[in-house]
Amino acid sequence: MKTIRTVEVNRTGLEQAGVLAKQMLEVQRLTRPTSPGVGSDALSIRAAYAKVAEPFATLPGTAAPQPLGERETTLVDKLGERMAFERVSARLGEALLLKLDAFGAWRGGPSRADLEQIHADEREHFILLIEAVKEAGGDPTAVTPSANVSAMVLKSIVEVLTDPRTNLYECLEAIAVAKLVDNDSWMHLVNLAGGRFDAGLVARFRRALDDEREHLVKLRRWLAAGLGAQPPFRSVQLAPARPDHRLSMRATTRKTKQRAAAAKMGRKTRLGRAKRR
Repeated sequence: MKTIRTVEVNRTGLEQAGVLAKQMLEVQRLTRPTSPGVGSDALSIRAAYAKVAEPFATLPGTAAPQPLGERETTLVDKLGERMAFERVSARLGEALLLKLDAFGAWRGGPSRADLEQIHADEREHFILLIEAVKEAGGDPTAVTPSANVSAMVLKSIVEVLTDPRTNLYECLEAIAVAKLVDNDSWMHLVNLAGGRFDAGLVARFRRALDDEREHLVKLRRWLAAGLGAQPPFRSVQLAPARPDHRLSMRATTRKTKQRAAAAKMGRKTRLGRAKRR
């Protein structure tokens, strides 16, 4: 497995700052808020906006001959959600392959064939959902409300996998979060689709759910194996924290005095030896 050794300084901890941290916290005592009120006041403002805000998204129209009932409307919405999720999941699969090429895997970790199979499954699920949306009279290019929310949820996971600083293990942890949602969402979709689609399509939904369950089992196994690998992460050698400048000046002064005293003692010793001669 490829290991990248870097030298970094983590300055997020306040305790490393010493005197400077105390000076920063002193600002709390010396200053006052620029406006009245407390943090909880913002909650009432958010609640007021929530009551008058427009919907996050609206359900697109369908080509169904009859108006959709509540169950059918929910089904079209959730089909759009699954389709958006699987489209992004396929792209995440490509990102995982790039991480594997860059870092390699660990003993018990995923092989390229494993990740390629997951990527192929996600693409197949996406194509299946396009067919299902069309059969329900919907538009596969439209963004449903649940699809819009799903895109927001996946945004942070996409950022993790496309960040050049993350390694394969960290990306698999992020994918595991998505797979938990994926499993539950496919289960709900199978329940909604029963009686609405033909048995063949519902059976394909069930196979997709089985695929997602298998993906999650594999991810958990790979992550567990990675914790025992040496090492599954970047090997980081932490540099010592930068000392407080005042402490540095004191230490420098103390060392200078010590050197001066040693030099003075050396001169006295040499003079004593010269006199005895």
